[in-house]
Amino acid sequence: AMESGGNAIVNSIFEARLAQSGKSKPSNHADGQTRERYIRDKYERRKYFDPAGYANVGNPGAVVPQSPASGPVPGSGGSRGTPSDVARQRVASRQARMRSAHSNME
Repeated sequence: AMESGGNAIVNSIFEARLAQSGKSKPSNHADGQTRERYIRDKYERRKYFDPAGYANVGNPGAVVPQSPASGPVPGSGGSRGTPSDVARQRVASRQARMRSAHSNME
Protein backbone atom coordinates (compact mmCIF):
# COMPACT_ATOMS: atom_id res chain seq x y z
CA ALA A 1 0.00 0.00 0.00
CA MET A 2 2.91 2.35 0.72
CA GLU A 3 4.13 2.03 -2.87
CA SER A 4 0.78 3.07 -4.31
CA GLY A 5 -0.19 6.02 -2.17
CA GLY A 6 2.02 6.56 0.77
CA ASN A 7 1.31 7.20 4.38
CA ALA A 8 -2.13 8.75 3.85
CA ILE A 9 -3.52 5.56 2.32
CA VAL A 10 -1.88 3.31 4.89
CA ASN A 11 -3.28 5.48 7.68
CA SER A 12 -6.74 5.45 6.09
CA ILE A 13 -6.67 1.64 6.34
CA PHE A 14 -4.99 1.17 9.72
CA GLU A 15 -6.84 4.08 11.38
CA ALA A 16 -10.21 3.54 9.70
CA ARG A 17 -11.95 2.63 12.96
CA LEU A 18 -10.03 5.03 15.21
CA ALA A 19 -12.94 7.46 15.62
CA GLN A 20 -15.34 4.61 16.41
CA SER A 21 -13.00 3.43 19.16
CA GLY A 22 -13.35 6.71 21.01
CA LYS A 23 -9.57 7.11 21.02
CA SER A 24 -7.47 9.71 19.26
CA LYS A 25 -4.03 9.61 17.69
CA PRO A 26 -1.42 10.80 20.20
CA SER A 27 0.34 14.05 19.42
CA ASN A 28 4.04 14.28 18.76
CA HIS A 29 4.32 15.65 22.31
CA ALA A 30 2.90 12.48 23.92
CA ASP A 31 5.23 10.44 26.08
CA GLY A 32 7.00 7.41 24.62
CA GLN A 33 4.82 4.87 26.43
CA THR A 34 1.64 6.44 25.02
CA ARG A 35 3.03 6.52 21.47
CA GLU A 36 4.30 2.94 21.73
CA ARG A 37 0.90 1.69 22.97
CA TYR A 38 -0.85 3.47 20.11
CA ILE A 39 1.54 2.06 17.49
CA ARG A 40 1.17 -1.48 18.88
CA ASP A 41 -2.63 -1.10 18.95
CA LYS A 42 -2.57 0.22 15.39
CA TYR A 43 -0.22 -2.25 13.71
CA GLU A 44 0.13 -5.34 15.92
CA ARG A 45 -3.31 -5.59 17.49
CA ARG A 46 -5.01 -3.86 14.54
CA LYS A 47 -7.60 -2.27 16.79
CA TYR A 48 -8.48 0.43 14.25
CA PHE A 49 -7.86 -1.62 11.07
CA ASP A 50 -10.44 -1.96 8.30
CA PRO A 51 -9.56 -4.49 5.59
CA ALA A 52 -12.16 -2.91 3.28
CA GLY A 53 -9.72 -0.03 2.84
CA TYR A 54 -7.61 -2.22 0.57
CA ALA A 55 -10.34 -2.10 -2.07
CA ASN A 56 -9.41 1.54 -2.65
CA VAL A 57 -5.66 1.01 -2.99
CA GLY A 58 -5.76 -0.29 -6.56
CA ASN A 59 -2.45 -2.15 -6.36
CA PRO A 60 -2.93 -5.85 -7.13
CA GLY A 61 0.57 -6.62 -5.88
CA ALA A 62 0.02 -5.12 -2.44
CA VAL A 63 0.44 -7.41 0.56
CA VAL A 64 -2.97 -7.76 2.16
CA PRO A 65 -2.63 -8.25 5.90
CA GLN A 66 -5.31 -9.93 7.93
CA SER A 67 -7.25 -8.50 10.80
CA PRO A 68 -7.02 -10.67 13.92
CA ALA A 69 -10.72 -10.20 14.59
CA SER A 70 -11.97 -11.05 11.12
CA GLY A 71 -9.46 -13.64 9.86
CA PRO A 72 -8.02 -13.56 6.35
CA VAL A 73 -9.12 -10.73 4.12
CA PRO A 74 -11.38 -12.07 1.35
CA GLY A 75 -9.46 -12.46 -1.88
CA SER A 76 -6.10 -12.35 -0.14
CA GLY A 77 -5.29 -16.01 -0.73
CA GLY A 78 -5.30 -16.79 2.99
CA SER A 79 -3.05 -15.84 5.83
CA ARG A 80 0.21 -14.09 4.95
CA GLY A 81 1.60 -14.09 8.49
CA THR A 82 2.06 -11.30 10.94
CA PRO A 83 3.40 -7.97 9.73
CA SER A 84 6.69 -8.83 11.43
CA ASP A 85 6.99 -12.09 9.48
CA VAL A 86 6.26 -10.33 6.20
CA ALA A 87 8.78 -7.60 7.01
CA ARG A 88 11.46 -10.18 7.88
CA GLN A 89 10.86 -12.01 4.59
CA ARG A 90 11.08 -8.75 2.66
CA VAL A 91 14.35 -7.79 4.36
CA ALA A 92 15.87 -11.25 3.74
CA SER A 93 14.88 -11.07 0.08
CA ARG A 94 16.32 -7.57 -0.30
CA GLN A 95 19.58 -8.61 1.39
CA ALA A 96 19.91 -11.63 -0.91
CA ARG A 97 19.40 -9.43 -3.98
CA MET A 98 21.99 -6.95 -2.71
CA ARG A 99 24.54 -9.74 -2.02
CA SER A 100 23.94 -11.13 -5.50
CA ALA A 101 24.33 -7.73 -7.14
CA HIS A 102 27.47 -7.05 -5.12
CA SER A 103 29.06 -10.39 -6.03
CA ASN A 104 28.32 -9.76 -9.73
CA MET A 105 30.23 -6.47 -9.54
CA GLU A 106 33.45 -8.12 -8.30
